[in-house]
Amino acid sequence: MSAEISLSANHLRSVSVTMYLIEKSIIETEELLLNKSKGVCFEVINDLQEYEVQMMLEKISGLKKLINNLATKYQLKKNTSFTSRILQAKYSRMWEILGDTFSKRLKGFGELPDDVASELDSDLNQMMEIIEQLLHFKK
Repeated sequence: MSAEISLSANHLRSVSVTMYLIEKSIIETEELLLNKSKGVCFEVINDLQEYEVQMMLEKISGLKKLINNLATKYQLKKNTSFTSRILQAKYSRMWEILGDTFSKRLKGFGELPDDVASELDSDLNQMMEIIEQLLHFKK
């Protein structure tokens, strides 16, 4: 491996952020290839052959090694995050998305019958209550 190389603060920040984004994307890609993307309202159907998956995982492994080498060689800064902050951001986004789905916000798509609007709003309120609890879980 090559000796460590010093970058200016601006270059270091730029390269560090780039490697962070690439590494994050690699991890998401691995999860996709390992078929960990499935829910009640969505499913990713694996249309790849097993040999293709294995080949891509091998290439990804090579990318991870290169990122590791670059991080050492250029003394890249590690991006650190706290689980609680990430979760707060995700819960806040869920709250926002749900808020835009209440019946009065859907009027642009046409009127909902009152009974359907009431039922939908009730269901969404149940979800909002749980998300509210999650938002304040650690406080």
